Amino acid sequence: MNTNVLTIKNAIESNLSWFISSGVMKPVDGTWGIAERVVTCDNKAFEVVINAFPYFTKYQEAYILDHRRPDCNFQTAWLFAAAAAALGKPELNRVTENILEYLFNRSGLLNKSYKDLPAGVWEWSTNNLKNQFYFDDNGWNCLIMLMLARRCPELDRRFQLHEHAMVLADTLDRALNEQFFKQSGRIVLVGKPELPHWGSLACMAIAAAAGISANAQWRDTVVRYHRYLETRQDLLNASEQAYLIIGGSIAAKSLNDQYIQSVVERSAAILLSKADSETGNIASEHYEIPNGTHLADLIYTVNWAYMGFQLVADLTGKPIYRHAFHKLTALLIAIQDRNNSPQFNGCWRGLYDFNTGSWGGGDLHEGGSGSIYTGWTNAPISICMAHQLANDSMLDYLR
Repeated sequence: MNTNVLTIKNAIESNLSWFISSGVMKPVDGTWGIAERVVTCDNKAFEVVINAFPYFTKYQEAYILDHRRPDCNFQTAWLFAAAAAALGKPELNRVTENILEYLFNRSGLLNKSYKDLPAGVWEWSTNNLKNQFYFDDNGWNCLIMLMLARRCPELDRRFQLHEHAMVLADTLDRALNEQFFKQSGRIVLVGKPELPHWGSLACMAIAAAAGISANAQWRDTVVRYHRYLETRQDLLNASEQAYLIIGGSIAAKSLNDQYIQSVVERSAAILLSKADSETGNIASEHYEIPNGTHLADLIYTVNWAYMGFQLVADLTGKPIYRHAFHKLTALLIAIQDRNNSPQFNGCWRGLYDFNTGSWGGGDLHEGGSGSIYTGWTNAPISICMAHQLANDSMLDYLR
């Protein structure tokens, strides 16, 4: 089930227009970064959301949660770079450059020199008073710095992407060992590394760095974590299986490790068994989203399964994973928001209800149809489509 090139191209262009027109990027060239998400006025958890994220702007028909998260910004930066190549529009690279300039020169979110804080980490967000450094977010930040360093050498020279990423990879490795393996009680980073959502995303960054540096300790950490995962794979929900596939595929490719690949393929088989035979949808099971077989969760599940299938297909060359990826491409394009408002047109919202054939199904604190994420949802989905159009994947920008 191959969606034609023009349809994929149109979906990417519509989504890029959403980034520019929705209010999440002000100014629209990325010089002050990307907001986390749009929250619709009919969001059933609206009061809880704005109490937890109290920095927002009412804009047209919704609210923009204005905190700037590095992971959302790095994902969007990679999207615009990937789209520039896939669409043959080099002018899109300017947005990537501007986002990086914001992150490194204006945001104040990177620890460049404070000795009392973990080296090289990125704060969770602007407008945050807690010094929160997350495993998963910093995993994305580190990985994308390394990929951008390889893809855009001039940006690497300008922002020292490779250097900052290597420092962060060492911090991720130390945190995973101290907090998870040694259970030392010392908190370096925040999260639950016993779950792939946190641990696999840390490992993908550590592995990507180890693939460059041949650091044996980093490699050992990543292999050891996958040996742990192998003991509990059957207990993970669909969302966690998808995270494992993403982190594991990047680790297996970076380290050229057949054992890690075998763990990844086992989770891919589990995820395939959960996919609807007609639509390819994988039912919502995550605890931060309304659950049901009639729901498509685009914050914690389908978005990451989509990326996971693309990566494991490229890692193994097996048609069964490519077929699952193509099915999800068709599904995602079919449900892409076509609302007349530029604040919504071209986006993917957080939850789709197959019973009504529309966005819906409920809202929770961070999940649901009333939350429209820049990173996590829209950027990762479009990233996969851009790589599909370019006939490559993120694996081609490792090592």
